[in-house]
Amino acid sequence: MLIDHVQDIDSHEMIPTHLMEANFGDVGAKVAKMLESRGVDPTLDPNSPTDPGAQDVLPIGNEEVWTVKGVRAPGAIDMNRRLAVLDQMGIKSQLVFPTFGLAGFVIGSSPKEQFEFWFGSSEDDRVELGRAVINAANDWCIRQGAVDAERIRVVAIVPSDEIGEMIRESGDLIDRGARAIWISASNPPGGRSPASPEMDEFWAHAAARNVPVLFHIGTELTFLSDLWRAGTNIVTRHHSLEAPKINEYTMSIVHYAVENYLTIMILGGVFERHPSLRIGVTECTASWIGPMARRLDMMVTALHGGEDLTLKPSDYLRRNVRVSPFAFEPVDEYLRAYPDLVDIYTYASDYPHIEGGRHSVDRFHEKIAPLGDDVVEKFFRTNGDLLLPSR
Repeated sequence: MLIDHVQDIDSHEMIPTHLMEANFGDVGAKVAKMLESRGVDPTLDPNSPTDPGAQDVLPIGNEEVWTVKGVRAPGAIDMNRRLAVLDQMGIKSQLVFPTFGLAGFVIGSSPKEQFEFWFGSSEDDRVELGRAVINAANDWCIRQGAVDAERIRVVAIVPSDEIGEMIRESGDLIDRGARAIWISASNPPGGRSPASPEMDEFWAHAAARNVPVLFHIGTELTFLSDLWRAGTNIVTRHHSLEAPKINEYTMSIVHYAVENYLTIMILGGVFERHPSLRIGVTECTASWIGPMARRLDMMVTALHGGEDLTLKPSDYLRRNVRVSPFAFEPVDEYLRAYPDLVDIYTYASDYPHIEGGRHSVDRFHEKIAPLGDDVVEKFFRTNGDLLLPSR
């Protein structure tokens, strides 16, 4: 089964440690050394960046692009080769999150225990080092615009420690060519509400330039304290820089931070004031979006709230937000339970991370095809247009 012109709202670069200095400079070399000191065997974890000798040389064939994961997957390193991968996969355009940039989030803002899990001990100022990593990832992101800025949309990162800085940095990145920006949902931006008047300039500029603002797994590490599971027997079942210490608890709560963030944005009138704002949520599961929509609609009606809103909360979600499920999720059940939210659920490959699964287009299609061609068209193509707008 072949589906063409798919819009893919989540994929990644996967540059191995021995090539980080060449791609990200001195800070790349520093991060590579830290990762190699704590390296994970790539035969045990396909997402490990520590794979000596790995190069982007595998043939770009159907079997390779749908089954090979990690730094050796075709187009994992070289975005010029990623174009041929997209052709093979039937993908029109793709958001590419920088895995190296995620390391900057983890270094700069994660709890000490989480930092040491991945990078060991360090005498460096973690906030300063994390920012340097993010800056290097953003420079790499902008350079990739020379490949094909329409088909490969590498996502730039905007730290949210201070609102004025968010406004300046996002404006600079957009002016330099960034087509999408990634922020953390874990903490209030600059210690203020996302719906505060101070944030309006940030939202307005992103909306005016048709640049989606994205949330992605890996930045929610400080939303809930590790004390909630301290002393429990919740075990690590899989290791990934993208989802540190992933287990059934982590995946059950991964959406909490972004659901809270979106709730504040809706009830605080962000989407009312900025109707063309584009928001994407990737790798935070999709099981929560339906119950969230129902709950918000119910509470606004029952408590006579939302006086400043002209739409129901679920209407803002349909218009402004897109969410990607994992391949293992029963997205067909979500669509049957919440048919009015069919515009929200959107395909994502997670290429070439292991969490994306193998043959994900076929697996998703098998689930949703019985719901009709219109649902298939929305899930694989038109819903993703919100986050991959044409110029």
